[in-house]
Amino acid sequence: MKLEIPGVAMSFDEVPVGAFFRFERTKPEFGICVTDGTKRAAIILSTTERPNGHLPWLALGGLPSDAVVSFPGAVLRASHTDISDDTGIYGYLISTGGSFYIRVGVSGGYHTFSVETGQSAQLPKAKMAIAYSKWAVGIMVDERFEPIFSFPPSQDPT
Repeated sequence: MKLEIPGVAMSFDEVPVGAFFRFERTKPEFGICVTDGTKRAAIILSTTERPNGHLPWLALGGLPSDAVVSFPGAVLRASHTDISDDTGIYGYLISTGGSFYIRVGVSGGYHTFSVETGQSAQLPKAKMAIAYSKWAVGIMVDERFEPIFSFPPSQDPT
């Protein structure tokens, strides 16, 4: 039998670096698995770390005691209508030097990661850059994009 199930349950340590995943708290939460080359972490996309905190933010060590659902076939799409030259805003997708990056808040500053690889990265120096302020991650179903998560996330409390 052919199965068409978009998500696979696993521990955070099994999530491939660069992969998009979902986990549960009081509501569904979303993230991207990243690394600095030695340690794994989770970019938490959907909820601030604390009231008035940064979004997205970096959970160092990831989610060691959580079951997560990884989406191996996930697709990230940015909105061509929401392009900005402000590349300093956390969560915006930064396009520069032919690659894409995301900047996330960490205690005392920020960290930048390659969206394509999930690896820690520095933005190329002296390159033109733009940022996509709205984007979504989803899956393809019958050649149609079905969003799973959109950035910025909805502020709806439900």
